[in-house]
Order: sequence, then structure tokens, then C-alpha cells
Amino acid sequence: MKPRAAMSQVDGTLQLYDCKRIVVGHTIVDKNIALYYGGKVLALDMNEHGDDHRAVLLNHGQWVILNDKGKRSKLVYRPANDNLTDDDIK
Repeated sequence: MKPRAAMSQVDGTLQLYDCKRIVVGHTIVDKNIALYYGGKVLALDMNEHGDDHRAVLLNHGQWVILNDKGKRSKLVYRPANDNLTDDDIK
């Protein structure tokens, strides 16, 4: 969580690796699965030990969250996700 990467660091990393998005995991927060940094960072880490079994699928250019029952929901960037606090960490 600290120090948070600046948007310029995210943009520099994307440019360095010539990619559109960074995918991260292993920090279980209330808001995951989610997009951060203007949608440039996809964080997906679920508490599978707490019975949270989900995945992310890129389907025809649209990110979709898929649960273990096959239910799908759209994954959209929400600017509020960029305001994580220490209290969001489980």
C-alpha cells in the first residue's frame, strides 16, 4: 500500500513493456476484483480460503468477472477504487 505508485510510474512501466494493462494479485482488499489507475491496473486476488472463488475473463474486449457458479458481471473502472486506504486491506 505504501508508497503508492504514481500514475507516471504506471505509465512508464506500461511503456517499457509495451503493454496496455498491469495485472497484480496477492493483496486481498474489499474492492478486488477491480481496476485501478484509470483502468490501467487490474487487481485480482480473492480470499479463496474464505470461499471467494472468482476469475476474470476478457470477452470481446470487455472484462467480465466470473464466479464458480458461472454467473458473469461486468468489470468496470470506478475512480473511487483509486482511493484505497489501510482499512481496505483484509
